[in-house]
Amino acid sequence: MKYIFYILFMFLGFSCVDRDRVFVQESNYRPILMDNERVNDCEFKNSQNNNIITQTKAIDSFLFLLDYGLGVHFVDISDVNVPKKVGFFSIPACIDIDIKNKTLYVNNLNDLLLIDFTTFSQPKIIKREKKVFSININTPDGLIPKSVFNKIPENTTIISYESIKKK
Repeated sequence: MKYIFYILFMFLGFSCVDRDRVFVQESNYRPILMDNERVNDCEFKNSQNNNIITQTKAIDSFLFLLDYGLGVHFVDISDVNVPKKVGFFSIPACIDIDIKNKTLYVNNLNDLLLIDFTTFSQPKIIKREKKVFSININTPDGLIPKSVFNKIPENTTIISYESIKKK
């Protein structure tokens, strides 16, 4: 008798679900898009403002700040009281970094880049391994962007996200 009650309860519970409505919590981020032809364009340039810092790595007197999907900020922390931004390495669709010796390992969408920073103010890409990863660039909060995926133009890639300012 007890089992019949449980089965009846489960049947009634599942029959009350509104299958026509889907409840999705939407993200507070919107995608930053880039033409597919430009995704592999990586360059070191003057420092710039941070967008979404998701990782920090330090070695010796150097600090690296991963700006989600945009690139890596190079910061000189030889005087920790006055850190100095040295530059920004623009690396579209980068979401992970690591350091060994004087080499920065970073993804550029599906490729792995090795960047030598022996000369900290003039880092250089020393190697590119193609198609090492299979990466989708997700929102930082892990939620679905507001009705965006139907509107992504052909031949573009999501490289990062920016916060939607609430008014």
